[in-house]
Amino acid sequence: MECKPVHRLSAPLSWDGSRRELADFQGDAALGFWGWPVALEEGPLPACHAALQIYREFRDGASVPGGLLEGFSVGLGICHGKAVAGQIGTARQAKVGVFGPVVNQGSRLEGMTKQFGVPICIDEATANYVRTGLPKDQGRLRRLARVRPKGMETSVTVYALLPSLDDFPEVTETMLEKHELAINSIIDGHWDQAREILEQFPASDGPSQQLLKLMGQHDNAVPSDWDGAFSLQSK
Repeated sequence: MECKPVHRLSAPLSWDGSRRELADFQGDAALGFWGWPVALEEGPLPACHAALQIYREFRDGASVPGGLLEGFSVGLGICHGKAVAGQIGTARQAKVGVFGPVVNQGSRLEGMTKQFGVPICIDEATANYVRTGLPKDQGRLRRLARVRPKGMETSVTVYALLPSLDDFPEVTETMLEKHELAINSIIDGHWDQAREILEQFPASDGPSQQLLKLMGQHDNAVPSDWDGAFSLQSK
């Protein structure tokens, strides 16, 4: 087994965007946050830029035979909102940390990247900033689904943050438009129409395959109590 220096593997996570704190490493996960101690006018956009850069670093590094990132992939979750931040710990061991519901939701979003097969998942608050503040030649949005995360009663709309078309040609603008139509059909309870659209997507497309799977868990029949959101069975 070849041992690779941890500090070199974590180098892509150290991309220094705008006034961010890298709060903690837990195993193969890292927690970063922006807007402390002073809130940012651009909201979560610096986090979006950082996430896109981190994704590119891992994507490019994974394609280098024998490289430090060969075989690695990355999933990132971004959630925008208020949290408690500051120095936490004891007198002998203290660090700058952050906690609160928004932090938990960010972790849930990171987990959803695996379920939907996308590199970056964001919440609706972040998506609103992306729509108005991130040019399409820097990043794009793909609405994934309305879901009820495991252990939660409220539903949330989840989006994928994608690189530009030039940087991520696997997902075309036509695909995004068709996927949006399918999402609307699912929410409105027209699952047959949604399946007809989604089955046109390539098998390698994670979001469409996940939606087909979620409908299949209900035998492709709209539940009698359908409110537009899928209840996820795992985090």
